[in-house]
Amino acid sequence: MNKATKIARSVDDRQGIMGGSDAPVAVGVSPFRMKMNLWMEKTNRIEPPNLDDVEAVRFGTLFEPILMNEFARRTGKSVRRENLMTVHPEFSYLGAHIDRRVVGEAAAVEGKTTSDWAFKQLWGTPGTDAAPAYVLAQVHFYFALWPAFEKFYVPVLVGGQKMEIFEVPRDETISNEIIAKMVEFWECYVLPDVPPPLEDEDLDHPGALELLKKVYPHSDGSVRHLDPKIRPYVEMMIAEQEVRKQADAAIDTCRTRILKAMENSAVGVVEGVGEVHRKFIQRRGYTVEPTQYLDLRIKLPKEEA
Repeated sequence: MNKATKIARSVDDRQGIMGGSDAPVAVGVSPFRMKMNLWMEKTNRIEPPNLDDVEAVRFGTLFEPILMNEFARRTGKSVRRENLMTVHPEFSYLGAHIDRRVVGEAAAVEGKTTSDWAFKQLWGTPGTDAAPAYVLAQVHFYFALWPAFEKFYVPVLVGGQKMEIFEVPRDETISNEIIAKMVEFWECYVLPDVPPPLEDEDLDHPGALELLKKVYPHSDGSVRHLDPKIRPYVEMMIAEQEVRKQADAAIDTCRTRILKAMENSAVGVVEGVGEVHRKFIQRRGYTVEPTQYLDLRIKLPKEEA
């Protein structure tokens, strides 16, 4: 394999290159973004998300040096930061940075932070490669860019209170498959400016609704007869909206009776259950800036007399 190229390039200069965080998206294992999100970003249809506003990401960045220092202390290994981006020797649009290189070992370190709940749900036994699929996709992408590395250590800060270390060995088959999928995404969709298909399973992704609001942001005033397979979803939406309406009414009924029982008390003690706390909240007035948003409502046909 030809040697990868190292270049001085801003971490934020990601429009013309696919990096480590893009790898899980391109191969379809990211819980955070869909292929359509990535395509719209790389073709300049939408701005990449401002991760500075995401607290989990911001704290992950703040904790990175602490995590790296603790990894070095606990393992006795010396680590070194690499500031240059490494670019794939054959595909110049594939490149990445790594968190740290292990000095004197054919290995690198990729730190992660997660909540205690997510760790229990998504991570396996420390000391193994039982990491979430989106983490493994990123690491195996890095293996393709750094052919000298035989292992990635993945220290994980869990709930801001403890660190567990995972070890991912090189697997050429997985790395090659990831590179192939990323090349396919770039050359079949980004370069020809053709959107990737949205399959039915894509619509179950947590970010699908917000994505579709960006894909179809306007109404052209036309009328379309929808595929009959959409009918169950319309009926389900009507039923669930009625359930929510009834639930809201039931909650208001409960609040009414609780408030009547509490009168002016600040705390109401319910034996065997807990406490009901009541306080008044004052908010400053503010002016809402003009905006537009998607409102999807169901209009039922009028019943004949």
